[in-house]
Amino acid sequence: MSFLRRQRKPNMDGVNLLMTLLLCYPEIGTVTFDPAKGETLQMSFALNRLPGDEENKSFGRFLTESISTYHSLLGLPEGKLNITLEGNGKAAILGIKRDMATISRGEIKLISSLVKDTFGESLVTDPDMEKNTPDEATRLAHEENIDNILGSVRYGVISETLVGYREAGRVMVYNK
Repeated sequence: MSFLRRQRKPNMDGVNLLMTLLLCYPEIGTVTFDPAKGETLQMSFALNRLPGDEENKSFGRFLTESISTYHSLLGLPEGKLNITLEGNGKAAILGIKRDMATISRGEIKLISSLVKDTFGESLVTDPDMEKNTPDEATRLAHEENIDNILGSVRYGVISETLVGYREAGRVMVYNK
Protein backbone atom coordinates (compact mmCIF):
# COMPACT_ATOMS: atom_id res chain seq x y z
CA MET A 1 0.00 0.00 0.00
CA SER A 2 1.41 3.36 -0.89
CA PHE A 3 1.24 6.28 1.42
CA LEU A 4 0.10 9.57 0.04
CA ARG A 5 1.86 12.60 1.31
CA ARG A 6 -0.43 15.55 1.73
CA GLN A 7 1.00 18.84 0.57
CA ARG A 8 -0.25 22.26 1.52
CA LYS A 9 -1.49 24.27 -1.39
CA PRO A 10 -0.82 28.00 -1.35
CA ASN A 11 -3.72 30.43 -0.98
CA MET A 12 -4.81 31.32 -4.53
CA ASP A 13 -5.61 34.96 -3.67
CA GLY A 14 -2.01 35.44 -2.58
CA VAL A 15 -0.70 33.63 -5.67
CA ASN A 16 -2.94 35.75 -7.93
CA LEU A 17 -1.74 38.95 -6.27
CA LEU A 18 1.93 38.16 -6.80
CA MET A 19 1.39 36.96 -10.37
CA THR A 20 -0.67 40.01 -11.29
CA LEU A 21 1.88 42.44 -9.83
CA LEU A 22 4.69 40.79 -11.78
CA LEU A 23 2.66 40.78 -15.00
CA CYS A 24 1.52 44.39 -14.70
CA TYR A 25 4.80 45.89 -13.54
CA PRO A 26 7.76 44.38 -15.42
CA GLU A 27 10.22 46.53 -13.48
CA ILE A 28 9.46 44.54 -10.30
CA GLY A 29 11.87 41.59 -10.14
CA THR A 30 10.44 39.70 -7.17
CA VAL A 31 7.48 40.07 -4.82
CA THR A 32 7.23 38.44 -1.40
CA PHE A 33 4.19 38.23 0.88
CA ASP A 34 5.21 37.37 4.43
CA PRO A 35 2.46 36.88 7.04
CA ALA A 36 5.05 36.08 9.72
CA LYS A 37 6.49 39.59 9.49
CA GLY A 38 3.25 41.44 10.10
CA GLU A 39 1.66 40.73 6.72
CA THR A 40 4.10 42.65 4.57
CA LEU A 41 4.54 42.89 0.83
CA GLN A 42 8.10 43.32 -0.39
CA MET A 43 8.87 44.36 -3.94
CA SER A 44 12.44 43.99 -5.14
CA PHE A 45 13.98 45.78 -8.10
CA ALA A 46 17.28 44.69 -9.66
CA LEU A 47 19.78 47.37 -10.66
CA ASN A 48 22.91 46.90 -12.77
CA ARG A 49 24.86 49.29 -10.55
CA LEU A 50 25.06 50.25 -6.89
CA PRO A 51 23.67 53.77 -6.37
CA GLY A 52 25.82 56.06 -4.23
CA ASP A 53 24.88 56.93 -0.66
CA GLU A 54 23.51 60.35 -1.56
CA GLU A 55 21.46 59.01 -4.49
CA ASN A 56 20.07 56.26 -2.27
CA LYS A 57 19.17 58.67 0.56
CA SER A 58 17.65 61.14 -1.90
CA PHE A 59 15.51 58.43 -3.49
CA GLY A 60 14.44 57.16 -0.05
CA ARG A 61 13.30 60.65 0.99
CA PHE A 62 11.56 61.21 -2.34
CA LEU A 63 9.72 57.87 -2.18
CA THR A 64 8.72 58.36 1.47
CA GLU A 65 7.41 61.88 0.79
CA SER A 66 5.58 60.73 -2.36
CA ILE A 67 3.82 57.87 -0.55
CA SER A 68 2.98 60.15 2.38
CA THR A 69 1.51 62.75 0.00
CA TYR A 70 -0.44 60.06 -1.86
CA HIS A 71 -1.93 58.80 1.41
CA SER A 72 -2.68 62.33 2.58
CA LEU A 73 -4.47 63.26 -0.66
CA LEU A 74 -6.65 60.15 -0.46
CA GLY A 75 -7.27 60.48 3.29
CA LEU A 76 -5.57 57.16 3.99
CA PRO A 77 -3.64 56.36 7.17
CA GLU A 78 0.15 56.33 7.00
CA GLY A 79 1.55 52.87 6.50
CA LYS A 80 4.80 51.17 7.37
CA LEU A 81 7.55 51.59 4.79
CA ASN A 82 11.02 50.09 4.75
CA ILE A 83 13.52 50.73 1.95
CA THR A 84 16.69 48.67 1.64
CA LEU A 85 19.55 48.62 -0.83
CA GLU A 86 21.97 45.72 -0.97
CA GLY A 87 24.70 45.00 -3.45
CA ASN A 88 28.20 45.62 -4.63
CA GLY A 89 29.76 47.90 -7.27
CA LYS A 90 28.21 46.06 -10.22
CA ALA A 91 24.70 45.17 -9.07
CA ALA A 92 22.17 45.98 -6.39
CA ILE A 93 18.73 44.97 -5.17
CA LEU A 94 16.39 47.74 -4.09
CA GLY A 95 13.80 46.40 -1.67
CA ILE A 96 10.61 48.24 -0.77
CA LYS A 97 8.53 46.68 1.98
CA ARG A 98 5.00 47.82 2.78
CA ASP A 99 2.33 46.65 5.18
CA MET A 100 -0.70 44.99 3.59
CA ALA A 101 -3.17 46.99 5.69
CA THR A 102 -2.59 50.27 3.84
CA ILE A 103 -1.08 49.45 0.44
CA SER A 104 -3.18 49.97 -2.69
CA ARG A 105 -2.93 49.48 -6.43
CA GLY A 106 -2.35 53.22 -6.91
CA GLU A 107 0.53 53.17 -4.46
CA ILE A 108 2.12 50.13 -6.11
CA LYS A 109 1.85 51.91 -9.46
CA LEU A 110 3.39 55.04 -7.90
CA ILE A 111 6.30 53.06 -6.41
CA SER A 112 6.93 51.25 -9.67
CA SER A 113 6.84 54.49 -11.69
CA LEU A 114 9.17 56.32 -9.30
CA VAL A 115 11.70 53.48 -9.37
CA LYS A 116 11.54 53.35 -13.17
CA ASP A 117 11.85 57.15 -13.51
CA THR A 118 14.70 57.40 -11.00
CA PHE A 119 16.84 54.45 -12.05
CA GLY A 120 15.84 54.19 -15.75
CA GLU A 121 18.52 52.33 -17.70
CA SER A 122 20.00 50.87 -14.50
CA LEU A 123 16.82 48.89 -13.88
CA VAL A 124 17.24 45.24 -14.89
CA THR A 125 14.21 43.59 -16.46
CA ASP A 126 13.71 40.12 -17.93
CA PRO A 127 14.16 40.48 -21.71
CA ASP A 128 12.11 37.31 -22.28
CA MET A 129 9.25 38.83 -20.28
CA GLU A 130 9.18 41.86 -22.56
CA LYS A 131 8.42 39.55 -25.50
CA ASN A 132 5.49 38.03 -23.60
CA THR A 133 4.00 41.27 -22.30
CA PRO A 134 0.19 41.16 -22.37
CA ASP A 135 -1.61 43.63 -24.62
CA GLU A 136 -2.76 46.93 -23.13
CA ALA A 137 -6.38 45.84 -22.59
CA THR A 138 -5.31 42.66 -20.77
CA ARG A 139 -2.78 44.55 -18.66
CA LEU A 140 -5.39 47.15 -17.67
CA ALA A 141 -7.88 44.42 -16.73
CA HIS A 142 -5.24 42.76 -14.54
CA GLU A 143 -4.29 46.10 -13.03
CA GLU A 144 -7.89 46.98 -12.17
CA ASN A 145 -8.25 43.63 -10.45
CA ILE A 146 -5.33 44.31 -8.07
CA ASP A 147 -7.49 46.23 -5.55
CA ASN A 148 -9.97 43.32 -5.43
CA ILE A 149 -7.18 40.82 -4.89
CA LEU A 150 -5.58 43.05 -2.22
CA GLY A 151 -8.93 43.13 -0.38
CA SER A 152 -9.22 39.35 -0.52
CA VAL A 153 -5.67 38.91 0.75
CA ARG A 154 -6.20 41.43 3.58
CA TYR A 155 -9.30 39.70 4.88
CA GLY A 156 -8.40 36.15 4.02
CA VAL A 157 -6.10 33.83 5.87
CA ILE A 158 -2.73 33.26 4.27
CA SER A 159 -0.45 31.39 6.60
CA GLU A 160 2.50 30.73 4.32
CA THR A 161 5.14 33.01 2.88
CA LEU A 162 4.68 33.41 -0.88
CA VAL A 163 7.45 34.44 -3.28
CA GLY A 164 6.94 35.45 -6.90
CA TYR A 165 9.70 36.03 -9.43
CA ARG A 166 10.44 36.08 -13.14
CA GLU A 167 12.48 33.55 -15.04
CA ALA A 168 12.94 33.16 -18.78
CA GLY A 169 9.77 35.05 -19.66
CA ARG A 170 7.58 33.29 -17.10
CA VAL A 171 6.20 34.31 -13.74
CA MET A 172 6.68 31.77 -10.96
CA VAL A 173 5.11 31.79 -7.48
CA TYR A 174 5.91 29.34 -4.71
CA ASN A 175 5.18 28.99 -1.03
CA LYS A 176 8.18 29.00 1.26
